[in-house]
Amino acid sequence: MTTRQLSLDDAWRLMVKESQHRNAKVSALAETVIDTGGFDTPLGEHP
Repeated sequence: MTTRQLSLDDAWRLMVKESQHRNAKVSALAETVIDTGGFDTPLGEHP
């Protein structure tokens, strides 16, 4: 989220929106972001 220069609130809103779009839990998406640096990679796949 720092690469996108988002505030904490904006980052949270983006995570919630993306988790709803993917029908995935925010915690699973957060793990993907931590592991890959973003959520451009589908959940469960690592580069």
